[in-house]
Amino acid sequence: MTSGFPKTIQQEVLEVLKILPWKAAISHDIADNGFTYTLGDGEICFPARIYFHEPSERKIQSLTKQQQNILHCIYSRHHNGFVREKHISELLAEDISEWAIPYVVKICDEYVVEILKMVYENLKEKDTSRIKQFCADNYAAFCKSYNRMISYWNEYYRNDCCEFKNYIGRKLFIQCFGAKRKMNFIDNSIVELNEVPELIGTAALWFHGKWNVPEQAYIDSMTNALKSESGVPRWYVVLSDEKEIIAGLGVIENDFHKRPDLTPNICAMYVEEPFRCRGIARALLDNACAKLLEKGIDTAYLITSHTEFYERCGWTFYDMIEEDDGNMIRMYRKKG
Repeated sequence: MTSGFPKTIQQEVLEVLKILPWKAAISHDIADNGFTYTLGDGEICFPARIYFHEPSERKIQSLTKQQQNILHCIYSRHHNGFVREKHISELLAEDISEWAIPYVVKICDEYVVEILKMVYENLKEKDTSRIKQFCADNYAAFCKSYNRMISYWNEYYRNDCCEFKNYIGRKLFIQCFGAKRKMNFIDNSIVELNEVPELIGTAALWFHGKWNVPEQAYIDSMTNALKSESGVPRWYVVLSDEKEIIAGLGVIENDFHKRPDLTPNICAMYVEEPFRCRGIARALLDNACAKLLEKGIDTAYLITSHTEFYERCGWTFYDMIEEDDGNMIRMYRKKG
């Protein structure tokens, strides 16, 4: 637990640890996984969750104000959401110390929307420049937090707040934490299968599961890409932190339609539902077009039944064309 605070207050942390009811743990006292942040000239690391009970109010009141705030930081990691909410509220009642900022930011990428509302109401009129600087100093971790917040909106709160722009979490992250509207995806998560051919089997199976095209067809195309110098075909996937495929698309000559002159085609784009609304699809499209441009190909096409999404991504409706099965479908074009 001492690693969650800077060295300058280690003695105060030790005093707080003395009153924690370690033997009252529900099952195990601290989760194995944790989060690491840059803080000043050093690093801190605190656990994802703690599981021991709270100390008595008498013991809490025996602490100094700084020690109490250290305790509030520790219990903002508690497994019980009501306990987290209580202690983060106490922490926000005071001027937030530099070492408490990581705990405030981290709790806001979780699923308890009541906590997001409480933090936003507390911070919206205050100068949060120190919080914004911390988030900028920990940009990669902050991007992950922003993405987690979006995921929980998509999973739990989208029915109540159908437009993300009105979601309290978005307001909190942009207004108080300094998030940018286009920071919700990091482009270096996109992997070209030519660079990691060992993923071809896994990727082919993943695409087959999404589009029901024979797995061997994907393997053949991905294998052909390894030998192609023209930039077509190409296949791209996005990997999660756990190295699982969460999104992907291909670039091929023809996506099962009767206009072979309209080539190359973006195909098989798919984003797993928990990861949608993060800019991943647009990043994949932009990446694919940029890679084609590097090969001197300035125009790409795709067929889809969707409409507004591709317009927002800079694609233009081109024509209705006939698919191999005789059905008519919309074709979009992107130049440059």
